[in-house]
Amino acid sequence: MKSKLLYAALLMSTVTGVANATVIDTFDTMNPGWTVDRSNPATWEIANFDGDNRLKHGVKNDPNANTWYGYQGKSLLTPGLTSVVVDLYVPTPERLVTGAPQEVSFSLWANGTDGINDQLAWPVLGFRGFANGTTAWRIFDDEGGSWVALAGQTANYNTWYNLGIAYTGSSIVYTINGATVYTDTVVDPSITGFKNVILQAYNFGTDQGYSGYWDNLGEPSVPGPAAAISMGLGLLGVRLRSRRTR
Repeated sequence: MKSKLLYAALLMSTVTGVANATVIDTFDTMNPGWTVDRSNPATWEIANFDGDNRLKHGVKNDPNANTWYGYQGKSLLTPGLTSVVVDLYVPTPERLVTGAPQEVSFSLWANGTDGINDQLAWPVLGFRGFANGTTAWRIFDDEGGSWVALAGQTANYNTWYNLGIAYTGSSIVYTINGATVYTDTVVDPSITGFKNVILQAYNFGTDQGYSGYWDNLGEPSVPGPAAAISMGLGLLGVRLRSRRTR
């Protein structure tokens, strides 16, 4: 079992340039603060996986497939949050193993706020598995209202990844395993941080559901420009993933 105090100490002592760091949820036990966003996931439970407790998140077909309510996830209030990281592992779905088509989507969302008004920005970073077995990382272009595939970024099943979203005061920076993969400079200047974070999966209406695992949701507080944020998130990701056997 992970210790929240241990992780907090590790983050504060090993992440270069971090004034303070907070572990939001280690998923050792179920946090009652998570509330349904859009639709209730078919699976949302603490499960022992890969040597530790993780959050198991799964979807199955229901009448809301391929609609706005097709997202099955939960939200956690995070007042004062300006940056967030989380680990994600997506196993190969059983249907793909047998040669049947299967679509998959897991994503980390944040809700931009000025402290009074929310939904001023919707930064989203996610893993997308397509029916033919190909995969990609994507961000949601809030201004354009569409998904943007991140070229040159490897997205594999059966692999731990550390995802990060950070608001710098003038832009939103997205990271994977500590490396900056996208920077959005078209941001509402009134934003002060993220009101809440959301962990989402999507119901594509397939015959069988699928599931993945989240772990180590945290907030690295990194001052300075985007470069410093990228460095801090990178070191955090290395530290959080170092204990795992691949």
